[in-house]
Amino acid sequence: MTPTVCTVTPAHNASGTLARTLDSLRAQTLADWRAVIVDDGSVDDTGALAESYARMDDRIVVVRRDHRGLVAARNTGLEHAQGKYLCLLDADDVLARDGLERLVSAADARARRTGRPGGAYGPFDVIDPADGRLGTYHPAHGDVGLAEHFRGLFFVPMCHIVPLEAALAERFSPETPLYEDLDLYLRLAARGVVWAEAAGGPVGGYRCGRPSLSRDMGLMLDCARTMQRRGFELLRRTPERWPELDLSAAAERARLVDVTLFWAARLALTSGGAAGAVGAVGAAVLVREREPDLRVDARTIRRIVLRAFRAEIDRGGFRSNARVRDGRRRAGAFVRSLVAQGLMRPSDGRRCVASLWAKTGGPWALLHPIQSTWRWTST
Repeated sequence: MTPTVCTVTPAHNASGTLARTLDSLRAQTLADWRAVIVDDGSVDDTGALAESYARMDDRIVVVRRDHRGLVAARNTGLEHAQGKYLCLLDADDVLARDGLERLVSAADARARRTGRPGGAYGPFDVIDPADGRLGTYHPAHGDVGLAEHFRGLFFVPMCHIVPLEAALAERFSPETPLYEDLDLYLRLAARGVVWAEAAGGPVGGYRCGRPSLSRDMGLMLDCARTMQRRGFELLRRTPERWPELDLSAAAERARLVDVTLFWAARLALTSGGAAGAVGAVGAAVLVREREPDLRVDARTIRRIVLRAFRAEIDRGGFRSNARVRDGRRRAGAFVRSLVAQGLMRPSDGRRCVASLWAKTGGPWALLHPIQSTWRWTST
């Protein structure tokens, strides 16, 4: 009998978290699931741990292979997947006890209403390495399709399900090794997949602060630029469906610049020496290498750096006055580095630094208005 949901879990040296992930899966109120765990060449006890769970529960299948990275591991998991829906459950995330049941209920209800298969999504808790809850993130409201994904939704793998048949037709692309999941969602949405919003509270927990390829900000920046280009390409195939979107070459250029500056600001805020000077210089160099003719003003950089601040808040950073002060220093170093690289005029740089210090100058509690446009509930 074909299961309702199949989870795919790539696991590389994940013995410290995999048990909690699988325990949350086995505790689901929806019992009709299959789990594929791909041991991606682990050198710790990940494989043995996964095998022990497979012996306890015949719904769990373990595939062991040489280490080839996340994209290849996800595609290997798809090759062994069976079911109506696919859930990408990372090896350090957890599911709420009724998470799968509520996601399936939402997807099935929309399919009955529209006559077309689709997916479902829900809010998720952000948790720290010790399982402490940092807050709840709400990706969207209502149905989500291509236009919503293109505008920049943050779907973590565990918080939604998609039709497995559609995922098998697309698979994961090696062109975006840090955004392989978001790239797949874009292509699924272009095929007509629409995600319904699940009722109730968080469907699972997303663990932040974990070691990740995502810390390679240069590669992440390039993947983000590739994603933007792909989004424009997909939307332009049926422009009549998106009259509210500007799909011009000028709009694409503006989005590429915005993405480049945003991820460079993230790099400046999260890496480098004690005051972030090393990260700031490297971030500015990344921008100049990709956009050598760029000239930006104080207002643009202030907007983007505040977005980067907000993103760090969402991942659990800047949760103390000391971290806020360090972030302010790093933001100032980034702006000064942009000036040094010839990407900003010195007068704009001075204005921008003064404005950022005023905007982020309060204690932690006063930073919450920065994220007021995001549906985020902190503890």
